[in-house]
Amino acid sequence: MSKVKTSKKLVKEGKLSYEWAKSHMAILNNTISRLKKSKPLKGITLG
Repeated sequence: MSKVKTSKKLVKEGKLSYEWAKSHMAILNNTISRLKKSKPLKGITLG
């Protein structure tokens, strides 16, 4: 199994991309809200 390596720069860039998409794409906000309520991945372990 491989381990995910992170860098602070990549984390920061990812957060900025996410925030941009969140503020410019209404469908993303609707999807996130719906999935938070239904929790379709509850009990599932990835990896």
